[in-house]
Amino acid sequence: MLTLAGLALWSQVVPGVCALVIAWTAVQQRNTWGLAGTLALLGSFVVAATGKADSNYLGLFNTVQLMHYTLALALALLAVGATRTPQNQQLAAA
Repeated sequence: MLTLAGLALWSQVVPGVCALVIAWTAVQQRNTWGLAGTLALLGSFVVAATGKADSNYLGLFNTVQLMHYTLALALALLAVGATRTPQNQQLAAA
C-alpha cells in the first residue's frame, strides 16, 4: 500500500529500525545470544545491499543464498537468546 502511494523507502527503513530495536533490547538485557543474532541480521542486510543476485561468496553461495543463510542464523540465535533472558530463567526456577 505504501509503495503504491510513492513511499518506496519504507520497505528499507522499517527493517532497519526493527533491527535497531532488537539490538537495543539485547544490549539492555545483556543478552549475548540476542546480540549475536542481531549482528547476523545486520550482516544479512549488508549482503543484500552489496551483492548482485548472481555474485558468489567464497565460490559457494550466491547473494540470495547467503542472505537466507544469515537470516536463518539470525533467527536461530535470536530464538536461543529469547529463551535465555533473565526473566525466563527466573520463571523456570520458580
